[in-house]
Amino acid sequence: MKNITHIHWQFGLKGGGEAVAMNTLEALQNEFEVCLITDKRPDINHLNSYYNTNVNEEIIDIRTPDYLTVGSISVMELMRKYFQAKLGILRGFPVEVANKIAERNLPPTDLLVNTTSEMNSNIPSIEYVHYPLFNQWNNPNMSPPESRLIKIINDVTLSFADLDSIRDNTHFVTNSQWTENIIHDTYQTEATVVYPPVDVQQFTSEELRGQEESGFLIIGRLAPGKNIPQGIDIFKSVIDHGYDTHLHVIGSESNEEYAEHIRSLCDTVPQITYEGEVSRSRYTQLIQGHRYGIHTKSEEQFGITLAEMIAGGVIPFIPDGGGQREIIENESTLLWNSPAECIENIESVLNDPQREQNVIDSLPDIEQRFGKQRFQNNIINMVREII
Repeated sequence: MKNITHIHWQFGLKGGGEAVAMNTLEALQNEFEVCLITDKRPDINHLNSYYNTNVNEEIIDIRTPDYLTVGSISVMELMRKYFQAKLGILRGFPVEVANKIAERNLPPTDLLVNTTSEMNSNIPSIEYVHYPLFNQWNNPNMSPPESRLIKIINDVTLSFADLDSIRDNTHFVTNSQWTENIIHDTYQTEATVVYPPVDVQQFTSEELRGQEESGFLIIGRLAPGKNIPQGIDIFKSVIDHGYDTHLHVIGSESNEEYAEHIRSLCDTVPQITYEGEVSRSRYTQLIQGHRYGIHTKSEEQFGITLAEMIAGGVIPFIPDGGGQREIIENESTLLWNSPAECIENIESVLNDPQREQNVIDSLPDIEQRFGKQRFQNNIINMVREII
């Protein structure tokens, strides 16, 4: 049986990257000897419940190298919080430090799989690149850093990452054609698009079918980049225009301080309920029980929650940019470039049942295009071709 080493840093953040990691493990665990290297032992039972996966930790060798923990504290987590808070865009530095140290301490392996970032290893590898983490200023769409300190640390990171020339045995995979274009501009190499896994089986309750409330959902990790306050403001404008509706705000609370900020914004409006992080059953209930969604992450690389909303019968209004356009197949009624345009589009659907039905009819079959089994089949077929 061939050996695969799977690297994924920082389980517990919740989101698309973690869904990719868990489904990759599930896809590979029964056909290969899999060793998972991560910074802190994950709660596999909790993650299986959250992502509706069946990863068996009894047959996966899970390793948490001593150099990445101090007692029960993850050094990766400490570095991530510091670099994101103090230096913003240099979040790649702690990841690359961990990648390089891990590479020098790998068990015997036939293939390396990394679902956190690009790595450019000497070992044959499949690397799921959610967005280029390094070498970003090679991308003509990015401006070089103004801070001398950021420039120095970035140069050190690039030197350490050794990504100037992507090796022939490095296989990049990514989440959308939009991201693939950015990878090509950044590294002058191609990536295979494998859309992330969307679990649609959870949205099968006939009990809730056709019983949707005319309410709204905002779903996304409660972090600054998701622009949740903008969505709250858009909803407030809709109710200020006389529409009798309500909103639930849902998302993981890995950033506790920011989550508390979002909660305080919600508490000022009676029609808004702050849900925070909810169980999978509650999540499914909320999606199948509501009609509309407001998505405010601009230039989202893909957007699993967006696809899940559609699978559950929600009509989402999304920013006109990023890989998320590929999910709704560029349905113009759902795309917006400003809050005012979003409000206009929402009200045009609320006021016209036939237009709403036309939008529903235009949305794709999520299982066929983005389902979990499709993702797992694509990953395992790629692995078989390489080893």
